[in-house]
Amino acid sequence: MNGGPGIPLDPGAPLAGIPNPPPLPQPPQPGMPPPGMPMGGPPPPPPDLGAEAPPIEDPDPLPQVDDAILLQAMQIAYEQSKSTRETRRKLNRRNWDAFHGKFEFLVKKRAGQSAIVIPSLETSMEQVCAQLTQQLVGFSHWFSAKYEGVEPPLPGLDADQACKILGQEIERLAVEGGKIPTTYGIGRLVYDSLKIGLIESVVTWKVTMAPDDQQIFSIGPGGSLKLETKATMRLRIDIVPFEDHYPDPSAAHHYDIHEVEIAISDLPELGFSQTEIEKMRHASPGGEKLEQQRRREGIAPALRQPQHRALLREYWGDLIHPQTGQMICRGIMFLTAGGTSVVRRPVRIRDILWAGKRPFISVPLLPTPTAEQHHAFIDIARPLVEAESELTNLMIDAGFNAALGVKEIRSYMLEDPSVIQGGLRPGIDLEIAEGRGDADVVKRVDTGTLNQDMLNVLDRISRMRQEAFRINDLQLGRLPQRKQSATEIMQVEDAGNDLFSNIALRFEDTAIEPLLELCWLTIWQFADDSMIARMGGIVGPENAQSLAMLSPQERFACFASAPSFKVQGYKYQLQRVKDLQKLMMLRQQAASNPALLQVITTRFSPLKEYAIILQSLGIDPSDVERDPDEPMPDPAMLQAQAGMPPGGGPGAPQNPAANPAAAAAGPPPNPTGQRGQQMP
Repeated sequence: MNGGPGIPLDPGAPLAGIPNPPPLPQPPQPGMPPPGMPMGGPPPPPPDLGAEAPPIEDPDPLPQVDDAILLQAMQIAYEQSKSTRETRRKLNRRNWDAFHGKFEFLVKKRAGQSAIVIPSLETSMEQVCAQLTQQLVGFSHWFSAKYEGVEPPLPGLDADQACKILGQEIERLAVEGGKIPTTYGIGRLVYDSLKIGLIESVVTWKVTMAPDDQQIFSIGPGGSLKLETKATMRLRIDIVPFEDHYPDPSAAHHYDIHEVEIAISDLPELGFSQTEIEKMRHASPGGEKLEQQRRREGIAPALRQPQHRALLREYWGDLIHPQTGQMICRGIMFLTAGGTSVVRRPVRIRDILWAGKRPFISVPLLPTPTAEQHHAFIDIARPLVEAESELTNLMIDAGFNAALGVKEIRSYMLEDPSVIQGGLRPGIDLEIAEGRGDADVVKRVDTGTLNQDMLNVLDRISRMRQEAFRINDLQLGRLPQRKQSATEIMQVEDAGNDLFSNIALRFEDTAIEPLLELCWLTIWQFADDSMIARMGGIVGPENAQSLAMLSPQERFACFASAPSFKVQGYKYQLQRVKDLQKLMMLRQQAASNPALLQVITTRFSPLKEYAIILQSLGIDPSDVERDPDEPMPDPAMLQAQAGMPPGGGPGAPQNPAANPAAAAAGPPPNPTGQRGQQMP
């Protein structure tokens, strides 16, 4: 993958690793927390150096398992998952080829025939991804937090501030190449993930933390600019391709296997010895993942050459004995070089990630109930696009044939046959040799014509393709073929919005909400000084000091499991708008009904009502709240805005515009023909 952001499908360094948990004041323990993050930037220091005891005491130590048992368990689990996903993998490859305009009928084309691929597949994919992304994260305050049955861990850390802390970190995700922190955010991640899900049927994320160098500028001696770097941590969410993830195909979901590649040059920085590196070089040479990446990018396979990469497999989950089927241990992680040698011995997942959760979130975009494999969005549309492209090419060739025709030439009748070697150009003169007779030298022979049946079939295929993508001509920026009323257009758009909003709603509940909670747990485990400083700007100076004084373990215990997050998607926003309309209707009825107005004034809070109005409009009430040092408004101005003239009171004349019903019931303010007092 290149240095810029994009769909992070590079099978690169898997061991840029989850950093070690902050140390506790305990004696060092041997061992190394296994690597946990693929495709990272510069790897962190070797985890073996200075590794401390895990933050959670383990009353049940891991049993000693022989390497042969680990390799056998890994290989059996890998083959079971791979065989189950083989059919889906073949469909994904065909979908990727179609996405890049590689269809089977193009191979049969000869020189001179049209080989055009219509842009319907790519444009429809972009339209669907854009619409779903807009409904998921395309507006402000698209998710909320709440404390379920517990008090906030800090007085100033309410639910809204928890949303701001998490929202700030997911908008500065780690990317390769030393980019600016805000280069890759949650909006681009969701867009890229949806595109992967439309093609491969499943969206898989891996949540980790990545080391990053923060630049600090200062003025040195003599006024020169001084640059220093500070090691910081940034949240990283990687999109795992279908061919790199091998989950348990059974309903138990005992394990997740992540197959990745890493360059040989990066292995020493990750704590591997030269002996281990040589073993991995010969036991599991890489290069397969690069070829898979080239296929996803639409590039032809490269020439076989040494890639100097090693193929590694991470095993996350429960370890089951491959011969007896008994449970050996739960919640572990170990690493192998392909299927030949164990690179890192098993450790508890909670020793790497304190929450004890696997870092993967895998969700089908269009789930099939009770099935392990699911359909992709473009499985049905792909053959329709291929048929539409092939028929379009036939129609183009037929159009050229109708204009130019297919000609039969008797070159032996010409005086100089070489004049037609380059074809028959317009206005050419042909000289016939003597004694050749009166037969035609050039005779038009047409083998095919463009008829109405071809146009009807093309129109039908085009409509079926639109049904497969759930979009219409208007969404693609094209005018409909026949006149349509505004009511018909609105009904079509509403039907499409309902379909995509239901897809977005399901994706919110099953994918994005678990992703937010996993990100929240990861942030509080690896929060460093820079991250705590950013949080301090949200929670206030006093709470910022409290956060800085707590140890990492204390912060994790206090904040990690406190809030829960809820995504407020497109349908939620539509419901808020409807609630606002009902509220305003109730207020209008109360203005003409004093009894109803008294009930509303007595039972309901105007402040909460105004907050609901602002939230329905997509405005955060805290953004428009009065600052503590902001001056209060002039009472005389407030009195004038309420309809009372300066110096007025309950008995003073009121402005008729402030209460039209009361003004109509009373006598006129002045006799007819005389100018009365001007009300403010």
